[in-house]
This record gives sequence, C-alpha cells and structure tokens, in this order.
Amino acid sequence: MLKPFEDAAPAAQILHGKSVEELLLLIADNEKGYKQEALDTLLAMGLDKNYPVFEQAVRDDDNADLRNGAMEILVKFGVDSTPKLIKLLEDQNEEVRNFSAVMLGDIGRREAVGALILALGDPDMNVRHSVAEALGKIGDRAAIPPLVNSLKSDFWLQYAAISALGNIGDYQAAPYLLEILEDENWSGPVVDALCKIGDPRSLKPLADIIPQLEENLCAAVTKALVSIYLGLNENLRFKNSLVEYNKAELKDIISRVGIQKIRNLLTNSKERETIEAAIILLGWLGETEAINDFFAHLKDTSLIKTVENAIFSIGMAAIPYLQAALSDENDSIKIVALHSLRCMGEVPEQDKLEGIFSNADKTVQIEALDSLVDIHSNQILPRLISFFVHGDEELCLKASEVLAGYHFEILRELLNSMTGSADAEKRRRAALLFGQLVKCGDISLITTLIADQDTRVRKEAVKAAGSRKLVDALPMIHQALTDPDSGVKEAAVMALAGFDSNSVCMEDILNLLGKHGEALDYAVIKAIGIMGYEKAGPVLMEELQNNTLSGNLVYSILETLGKISYKPVSELILHNFLNHQDLDIRRLAVEVLGNFCDQNSLQGIEDVAHDPHWSVRITALTALVKIAGPRETQIILDALQDNDFLVRKHAITILGNLRDVKTIAEIVKQLADKEMNEFACEAILCFGRSALPYLHRFMKRDASIEIRERIIDLIGKIGDSSSVVPLMELLEDPNPNIRLATIDSLAFCFDSVLLKKLIHIRNYDGTEEVKNRADLALKTFMLENY
Repeated sequence: MLKPFEDAAPAAQILHGKSVEELLLLIADNEKGYKQEALDTLLAMGLDKNYPVFEQAVRDDDNADLRNGAMEILVKFGVDSTPKLIKLLEDQNEEVRNFSAVMLGDIGRREAVGALILALGDPDMNVRHSVAEALGKIGDRAAIPPLVNSLKSDFWLQYAAISALGNIGDYQAAPYLLEILEDENWSGPVVDALCKIGDPRSLKPLADIIPQLEENLCAAVTKALVSIYLGLNENLRFKNSLVEYNKAELKDIISRVGIQKIRNLLTNSKERETIEAAIILLGWLGETEAINDFFAHLKDTSLIKTVENAIFSIGMAAIPYLQAALSDENDSIKIVALHSLRCMGEVPEQDKLEGIFSNADKTVQIEALDSLVDIHSNQILPRLISFFVHGDEELCLKASEVLAGYHFEILRELLNSMTGSADAEKRRRAALLFGQLVKCGDISLITTLIADQDTRVRKEAVKAAGSRKLVDALPMIHQALTDPDSGVKEAAVMALAGFDSNSVCMEDILNLLGKHGEALDYAVIKAIGIMGYEKAGPVLMEELQNNTLSGNLVYSILETLGKISYKPVSELILHNFLNHQDLDIRRLAVEVLGNFCDQNSLQGIEDVAHDPHWSVRITALTALVKIAGPRETQIILDALQDNDFLVRKHAITILGNLRDVKTIAEIVKQLADKEMNEFACEAILCFGRSALPYLHRFMKRDASIEIRERIIDLIGKIGDSSSVVPLMELLEDPNPNIRLATIDSLAFCFDSVLLKKLIHIRNYDGTEEVKNRADLALKTFMLENY
C-alpha cells in the first residue's frame, strides 16, 4: 500500500518545513505513514529547543492526537526527558501529573523512583493509580514499602499496587500479598502477582485455596504453582535464599479435593496454557489415574512433550497405562506410549506390537521399530525381515538398525539369499545391512557385492566396508577409486578416510580433485581434513585461488586447511576472505585464522571484531581468546557495549572463562543490565575465590540495591569463610533487602561467630521479614549438613 503523498514526493521533502506541532500530529497518526520519519526528525532537533512546545501539547485537552504525539516523543528522549517529567509530577493540573507518571513509567529510569514514591500521596486517584503502575514498570525495590502501604488504600489504588508488586518481583512483597489472597476482590490479581514473584512460601497458601475456587481462578492458581516451582531451581543458580531451600513438596500440600479440581481442568478448560500446567502438575503429583486424561489432549501435537515429561515424572507406575495405550486409535497416543516405554527400558507387549506392525501408520511403525533396537527376539524376526526386504527406504533403514544387533549366523541365510539375488535392490539392501552389523561374519559376501555389476550395489558395498573398517577389503576399496561411476569413487574416498592415514591412498585421492565433478571434489577435500593430510596444503591453496569455484567448495577447502593447520594460507585468507560477501565464508575465515593462533593472523581478526554481522563478531571474539593478551582482552571488553544481545552475552562468557581479575569491575557493571545480569553472574562465578576481594569492595559501594544484592548472592555462592567478616558489616545496613540477602549468603559461609549476631537480629531487627529470615537461618544451621 502506498503511503499518502508517496507518488508526489519522498519523505524528506514532505517533512521539510513542517512545524513541531505538525510533526507531533504525524507521530500520533500511524495511518499517514510518516511516524518514524517524524520521530527521527524531532529527535535530531534535540529536546531543550522544543520542550516548551511538547509541554504545551501535553496540556492540550482539545487535541488528543497532539498530546499523544508529544508524550511519545518525550518517552523517546528517555533520560533527557526524565528530570523535566519529574518536575511535572508537581504540576497544578492533575491531568498533567497523571500523564507525567505514565511517561516516567514508560521510560523506566530509576532516577524517577523517589519522586514517584512521593506522588503515591497525590490527592488525585488517577494520578496515584498511574504512579503505582509506573513504579511497577521501573521495578525498583525501593518502591516496595510504599506500595505495600497502598494495599490498605482505596480500591482503585489497591489493584495497581498489587500489579506493581508483582512486576517488581521481589520476595519481600509476598507475605503482604498472601494476607489478601482469600479476599474475593483481589484473589485473581494477587495470584498473578505471586506467580511473577515466585516466592516458595506462596506454594502452600495457593494450594490450600484450590478446593473452593471456581474454574478460572483454579486455572490461574495451577499455572502459578507450576511457574513458581519451575522457577525455584533457576533462581538458585544465582540466589542463596534460605526461603527456597525450605520450599514445600507439592504432593504434601495439595489435597485430594484440590487434585480433583486440577483434573477437572483437563476436561473443561479450552485454554492450552491451563491444560499444559495441569498436566505438568498432575505428573509431579504422581497421578497415574490422570494419564488417560493426558492422552485425551494429544490431538494437539504440541502437547506431546509435556505429556511425555508428565509420564516420566509418574515413573514406572505408568507402564500398564502405556501398554494399554498401544491399542488406541490415535497415532499420537501410540507414539507417546512407545517412546515412553522405550525411555523406561520396557518392551511393548507382543500382541500390541503385532497390531501396530499390521495396521498402524508408518510413523507409528518406525517408532515401534525404534523400541526394538536393543531387543533381539526371534519372535519378531520375520516381521523385521519383511520390513527390511519389502518396506520402503525409511522402513528398510529402521529395520536394518534393529537387525544389526542380531548375531550374524541368524542372518546368514538371509544375506546369502539377498547377495545372490537377481534383484539389484535386494543386493543393495544386503550391502546396507552389512554396513550396520556389529560383526560382519563373512568377508566374501561383502567383497562379492563390491564387485557387483550394479553401481548402486557397489556404492553401498564400498560404504559398508568402510564403515566396518574391513582391512581385508581395503585393496578393493582402493581399486574403487578408479570405478567408472563417480558415486562409487566418492564412496571409496570417504571409506578410505576412515582408515589410518596411508600416503599412497591419499595421493591417489588427491589426484581425483578437479576431474570428476563437484560432489567428488567435496568428498576428496573432506577426506583430506579427516585424515589430516598436511601435504595436500599447497594443492588446496592453489585451488582456493580458482575464481570459478562454488561457494560450497571454497567453504570446504577453507575448513580443511584449518583442520590440517596449513599456515601459509593465512595471507590469502586475510586479503581475500575476511571481507567476503558470503557471511558463512567470512565467519569460517576468522575461525581458521584463530586456529592458526599466530601474530600474522591477529590483526585481521581484530579488524573483523567490528564486522557488520553479529555472528562474525562472535567468531572473532572466540578466536581472540586463543591469543588473549592485554590488547585482545580490551577488544573483548569493548564488545560489552555491542548493540547485539548475543555478542554481549558471548563477550561476558569469554571474560568469565579468561578469569582475568582486572576485568571483574566491568563484568560487575553488567549486573545492572536486565538482559545480561544472569550471564554476568555465571562469569563471576567462574573466577571463584579470586573474585572475592573485588566483590567485598563492590558490595559496599553506592550502587543500586539490586546490584548490591546480586553481588552479595554471588559471594554466598562462592561460600568462603573469608567473606564472613565483610558480610557481617552489612547486617547493619539501613536497607532491609541488603540485610535479607546478607543473612542468606552468610548461611553458606557458616561461622559460629554468626550465631550471636543472628539471635540479636531475630529478636530486635526493625523489619519483620528480616527477623523471620534470621530465625530461618538459625534453624538452618541446626541441620546436619551445616
């Protein structure tokens, strides 16, 4: 669809000369088609010059489009707009205060938190509601106490406060939300908030209310229970919460009435997420009687993995249900039953298996054959032979995998018959089976097939001799390099590559290059790499300069030169391939130079660290690790500012693996990035005890509460007694979140000097949550493993 005016003039010409107000109207009206261009224009003009116009537009009650455009551009200015919007929170006009709160929430800067907390006392209800929502979007934990106080406020603000506490996601809010869990006005939003927070203390209260819930709320609680339980192990990777270590077991807290209500969801709910959560939860609870309810939902094939996992959770008690399911008409049910039985080490019942082989869909038959790979029953042998001899290629291959486990003598008559058959396809299948047998048994049969008149048979036989590494057949495989058929030559090349290096063979293989087509060239190049034939380097380097080569062959030659470590090619790679138009070749060129690990390659790799494509930049970082001097480390540190998520993640991971303590400060800064904080945690943990002196300093600095908490958690994860004294100083910190995190981490750096201090905190701390956590720590110390 054409944009308005598109036939008349380009965007730049249309926007030229327009006033700020006109540009704001274009931002607000997506239909006119120039929203992004108008945004870019105003952003380029800067904030200060046009701010009076933006503010006046926000105040304009008569033109909603103008106001919306102004609000959107102010949000786009982000950090620059924040001080001005904070000032508007004190404006005389309640509408302006309301819009300011909305914009500050959308910007999400922590600098606004203090002013927003004060604005929770605004005389206007709509403003207070927007302020609470904004605090939830920003997610700063300093907002928790005032939001908790708002739970006792008027109805409209309560809802926003509950939602905001859920979005902040801190355990500190859970006890206060649990107090109103059974209030029928708030049960729904409280359950959603508790689900986001993930505090294991919510499990039992949530389970307790299931029996009296209507279906929609029961579904929400079921999803919350699953989400909280799944999140616990993930949280424990970076967090040392004693609360998580004292989580309840689901089977001990959900009543039979509650279980029945959850089962009813499988019958009544139409929502996939609810059904999936119910299946997961019932599996954890070991509800064997629910297995048939699971099967009823397998018409939705996206639930197959969920059902299988639930069955594995139930364990061996599910076997009778699985055996019975093999007779079901639904193919998905039969596939799940077969796969589950195989994973449990159980053989399908013979009569059920015969029914599947006789009547089922081919997909089910293949799944059934998979179940027999380690089963060598003479009873099913005739059926296996039938599939192998008469089935299509897919069934033949799968049947051959099963037959390969039988003793050769059992199959001798079959193989003799097929090898001597007038039917070339039967002879080819005989060769196929020879290639998979655990023990070949009779070398004369395979040599007969290698000399067969049919090219397809010869090719399969050569592949079979190579895969079995039949030394007695080696002369015939070598001879196959001169076979008139290119496909047989290709099979011979790859078969020879599986044997120990033989210079005579390799020279003959190398002589095939460039003479019989691309497929054979590819096999020759690959074989050189497999066998590590370094003498092929000059030939391959010469080939690489052939401008008529396909991209696939160029890629294959580069890869092989890297495998045989032929360093003379580095100059050619530096000049011809680091800036190649093919992304895959460019990436491989960097990888090969990195494997050479020499100074000649280093400069080229450093240049490619700024390649336009993220995957090449990642490959360059990986290559630099192998050299990793101060200059290379700085390039990796610079990648922490890359605009691509994966590059930043990769850089953090590399720095963790390098374990250069000089980089810890930069890694700690990444804890503030919501996308990077988990990877930064993992990287710091790689340093182990060597990181502690730095972490001890950083945990006391004037950083955000979240960053300090993360650092304290990491110190606890490392769990060294040298951390006890520095951590104890934080037990006097004015922020309760810091004190909570400190107690949890101290539990993993246990020292008896703590007991007296924890008793004092339990008895006298000013925050109930901190007192309770100290009590939990004291109880934890009494366990045998502390």
